[in-house]
Amino acid sequence: MGLGTKKEPLTSLHLLTSRPAVDLTRNPSNYNIIEWARPSLEDGRVEEILDANLLTESCDMEMMLKMGKLGQRCVVKNPKDRPAMTRVWQELEEALYLAANFVLVEPSKDYWRSSSSSR
Repeated sequence: MGLGTKKEPLTSLHLLTSRPAVDLTRNPSNYNIIEWARPSLEDGRVEEILDANLLTESCDMEMMLKMGKLGQRCVVKNPKDRPAMTRVWQELEEALYLAANFVLVEPSKDYWRSSSSSR
């Protein structure tokens, strides 16, 4: 199963959950990754959907929640309501920067310039 194809867009939800976009082996209400993850992300319970391998080490749950919510925004029905890829990159870069124990590199200058105008 390829990642990033038209039928299966690569989202940060894939990175957090290690689940395919569609898993027909699950019951109908949970076979779509977006619908399956939505209740946990909306309630701020990202740990419920994380790949168990991510939980073997200490991880920043706030960063994980931001990534999950970003993944949801990337697949909204109306493409015009989805963030541009540059915005996705910037938000991921910010999340990693804010979790200083994961990455020691500052976000690019472009992030700070564009994020101050879009907040």
